[in-house]
Amino acid sequence: MNTIKGAPLHKWDEVLAVQHEPLVYIVSNGSKWAGESPDDVANLLQVLTETPLDPSFENYGNFICPDPCEGVRDNGKWVDGKRLFDVSMTHFHGNFFTLSHVFSIYTNDPETIQALTKAIKENQATKAYKEAKTALFAHRKTKRRA
Repeated sequence: MNTIKGAPLHKWDEVLAVQHEPLVYIVSNGSKWAGESPDDVANLLQVLTETPLDPSFENYGNFICPDPCEGVRDNGKWVDGKRLFDVSMTHFHGNFFTLSHVFSIYTNDPETIQALTKAIKENQATKAYKEAKTALFAHRKTKRRA
C-alpha cells in the first residue's frame, strides 16, 4: 500500500501517479506545526475513541466525502467541479470539539475506509458527541438572538 504524507502543493503529482493502486494520502492529521509530518491513521483511530468530533463538520460532508471533487464558483454559489481522482476515493476530514487535531485523509483502501467510517460513526453515537452538538447549536441560537 502507498502511504503519502504532506501538503498537496508538494505531493499532488505523486498522489495522482499512484491513485490506481491502494493508497492512503494523509494531508494532515494531528496537532502539528507547519512542516511537521502528519500522524498515521492509527493515531486518528485512537483519538476518535477518546474525544468527540466537532459537530459543525456535519455541514461539510459529515466527516466523510466519497469521490471528492473540485469546488467551483458558479454565480456566487459553490457547485461540484470535476472529480479530483480518476478512481473512487473517499476523503475523511474534520476536527475535534475539545482538541485541535485536524485531519484530512484521502484513501481508496477498503480496510482504511471501513475502519475510519466505523470509528467516526461510533464517535457520533457517543454521549460526548451528542453533548457537543447540543452545546454548539445552543451557542449558535444564542448568537443569532444577540
